[in-house]
Parts: sequence; C-alpha cells; structure tokens
Amino acid sequence: MKSAMRKSIVIIEDEISVRGRLEKIIQTSEKFQVLASFMRVEPALDFMQANDVWLAILDLGLPGIAHTEAVKCIRAAHPEIEILVHTVFDADENVFSALQHGATDYLIKDDKPESILNALDELAAGGSPMSFAIARKVMEFFRRFEPPKKILPALEPLTAREQEVLRLLYDGNKYRNIAEKLGVSKHTVHDHIKHIYQKLQVHSRVELMHRMIDEDK
Repeated sequence: MKSAMRKSIVIIEDEISVRGRLEKIIQTSEKFQVLASFMRVEPALDFMQANDVWLAILDLGLPGIAHTEAVKCIRAAHPEIEILVHTVFDADENVFSALQHGATDYLIKDDKPESILNALDELAAGGSPMSFAIARKVMEFFRRFEPPKKILPALEPLTAREQEVLRLLYDGNKYRNIAEKLGVSKHTVHDHIKHIYQKLQVHSRVELMHRMIDEDK
C-alpha cells in the first residue's frame, strides 16, 4: 500500500553506474519509486505510454534521440509528465534549451543524495530551481527577445517582481534571502520562478514559429 502512494519515476541514462546511483538514492525515499530505467529515449517513450509516470529523469547526452530533441519528444507524447534534466553543468547551453522546450527541473550529476531528494521534494511541491547561471541566461534571453507581432500581438513579458527575483538570483541570493528581502514567503518565490520558466517556454515556441514563417517566405 505504501509503495502505491509513491510518485513514479523513469530514469533515462546511458551510464550504468550513474543510473544505479540514482535508483539507490530514490529507493531510500518513501515518497518516490523508480518504475523503470532506460539507456535510450525511444523505449522509455513506449513504457510511459503504457504506464502512469510522474517524472522522467533525463540525461541529455544519450545515444539516439538526445538533448533538446529528447525533451521535445517526451513533452509532445506526454504533456503532463515532469521532465528533470540530469546534467553535469547547469551553465550548458543544452540545459537552457531543454528548459525552454519543456523541461521543468534539472539536477547536477554527483549531487549529494540529500540534494537529489530535496530537488524531488521541491518538484513534487510544484517548484523549480533556478541557479545563478540559469538566471543570467533568462535575463539575456528576455533582453534580446522581440515579440513577433504577426504571430501573437501581446506576449506576456516578465513582471517587475519577476525581474527583481531574477536579479536577486543573479546576485547570488538564496531563496530564503530573496523571500526576506521582498517581504514574501519562500513559496511565493518558487511561484515566481515557475512562472518565469513557463513564460520562457512560451516565448521559445513563438520564436521558433516566427523563424519557420520567415524561412517559408
């Protein structure tokens, strides 16, 4: 009965040692369970079609479908599944691209077990982490983005508060410090970051549509 209440996870990682480490860490929790592990995205897609999966932990450098294309395929086939990118460096352009195209979270490889479980807890509670490196890339992206009016007249920009949260993250503040400085709860800070990710994904899709239209001219 206890295991039936656990949130189900699929691991997609081609390195056996890394995959085994993740499985052991997750198995220590009573909140989560690993349903299956795969070396490639293709069989994982079939498994997720036939099983109730909450989260896919995805390595980006896989054989076959990989990087942003892997995120796109999972998101297109299973819109409700959470996608957690498992990466070496969060400053990697592939990580940022994955977040733009539907990944909802990321883990740094070789993180301590408690950090991994904390990240899963945070994701289960509806949050998404954002590091200094990602905050910098988000600010640069929105600074140079020009909304294509012929596709969507009014893309929602970042609010003043969301920009403030980004700036504080960029300056190296932890979530708790940001909450104190803004006079809000830590949960509210998480909500702002989640909204920023959602807007980032919308802008990215519209930018892609704009590029496709220009190429067809």
